[in-house]
Amino acid sequence: MKAALCLFIAIAFINVYSYSQDTFSIVAVDTITGEVGSAGASCLQDSDITGGVLIISDVHPGKGVIHTQAWYININQINARNRMNAGDSPQQIIDWLIVNDAQGDPSKRQYGIVDMDGNGNPRTAAYTGASADTNKNHILGPNYSIQGNTLLSNDILDSMEAGFLNTKGSLAHKLMAALQGANVPGADWRCLGEGVSSQSAFCRVAVPGDTMGTYCMDLIVVETPWGAEPIDSVQLLFDEYMANSPPIALFGYSATVLTAYFNNVSVNSNRWAWDFGDGSSSNLQNPSHVYDSSGTFLVCLTAYDDCVSNTVCASVQVSSVGLNENTKYEKVKVFPNPGSGMYTLTLDVELLGCTISVYDEAGKRVHKLVKISSRDVLLDLSPFAKGVYDVKINGDNIEISKTVIYQ
Repeated sequence: MKAALCLFIAIAFINVYSYSQDTFSIVAVDTITGEVGSAGASCLQDSDITGGVLIISDVHPGKGVIHTQAWYININQINARNRMNAGDSPQQIIDWLIVNDAQGDPSKRQYGIVDMDGNGNPRTAAYTGASADTNKNHILGPNYSIQGNTLLSNDILDSMEAGFLNTKGSLAHKLMAALQGANVPGADWRCLGEGVSSQSAFCRVAVPGDTMGTYCMDLIVVETPWGAEPIDSVQLLFDEYMANSPPIALFGYSATVLTAYFNNVSVNSNRWAWDFGDGSSSNLQNPSHVYDSSGTFLVCLTAYDDCVSNTVCASVQVSSVGLNENTKYEKVKVFPNPGSGMYTLTLDVELLGCTISVYDEAGKRVHKLVKISSRDVLLDLSPFAKGVYDVKINGDNIEISKTVIYQ
């Protein structure tokens, strides 16, 4: 079903366009990288209005994102943009829009707004009017807002939130996962008869320094043939985008008395984001982090080349007493393990000058590195078959064997 288009002429001769713009979407910010972005879809496409669902999205690089949906009014969106540019918080913007609705009836509107304040802290707000089309709801998180109307059920929004929260990596990956959470026939119930979630979709991210309308990643599917799923089409664009000279995220670490010292050896990257596994984060290239207690923490590093990114996660152990690297086995650490072909070997200093040999499951040596001069060694198994490899490190009067899994 196509959305209805009505044209109203205001007394002041300003065109106020109103669309039954029934949509599910997410807006979010990343306070570590300063990225802002959004994703959404609707049973409205380019033949209904130029850009389809994209009309809802108003991205402000380095600041925040506004989504204006349900019974969309372009003047309301312009006013919201002006309020954000004036420095209003998301809640202040929504409060203003409710009082100053372009048609005097905010009950049909739906808004999702997120930004970062002057100290880089996230702020979110949302509004769902009582007269917006059912099913309808919104979900607020610390750095995101998810909203929808004309939904098959409100479970669609819950699934989007789960995709966003459970995905490691960049804001782009999290937004794409949220969009996939709504990849259900009839997510916008008007498209149920076509067997798709929607008819147009998008996923976009802006980095600090981008300008309005020109974003680091801007993936848009404005129209699809009958029965074609636009979220799948956006996913294909996303995968192609991320495969364009991607960075390789790699790191090693050493630890002593609750402090982990991280060594970033990522390839083809110009910025980084760390998740230390305890709720803390950093955007430094080679950070250190003090944990509150002993334990094993899942640490994730996302390496970026502009908006293209790659994430690696590995378990990091810290102890409240002495050094972690006090056994022969711990003189060599491999990250990630299991992995997808690229690994970092972090060696104890006494192993400098050693030889590293790699043996396949048949016991055949397939790779050899000699006279190692750095504590952090990049081991590339990608030319070989996936499987289990025995990596032997031979130094003066010492041999250490590590099992490496390529999956």
